[in-house]
Amino acid sequence: MTLIDTNVIIRFLLNDIPEQSQIAKEVIEDKAWTTSNAIQEACYTLTGYYQLSHHDTATQLLQLLKVVYVEDETTVTAALELFDKTSFDYLDCVLITRALHDNVEVFTFDKKLAKYIQNHRED
Repeated sequence: MTLIDTNVIIRFLLNDIPEQSQIAKEVIEDKAWTTSNAIQEACYTLTGYYQLSHHDTATQLLQLLKVVYVEDETTVTAALELFDKTSFDYLDCVLITRALHDNVEVFTFDKKLAKYIQNHRED
């Protein structure tokens, strides 16, 4: 398996530089894996630089996870699903996922984040 970085993910998803996009496709189809950090960076790049919506970004990255292995796949998948449905940034979605699924206490000065976690723990 080949470890791929964020640039490969972006080229694969956007197909915006034909030569690189084709190579990215070939590498990914030949079994690839990536880190949760690369998914985070891809999320920020797609929403920040390329101005994709949360929904479009989450949808594309979740599709990618069907063909690329990612470390901590359960957390990454849950965080992307939450990212699709909320205005939280991806890292906040990871923190929420850890808090709710792994019963981890999150200390933050972000009142919106803390309130979301508190409200959803009571469900």
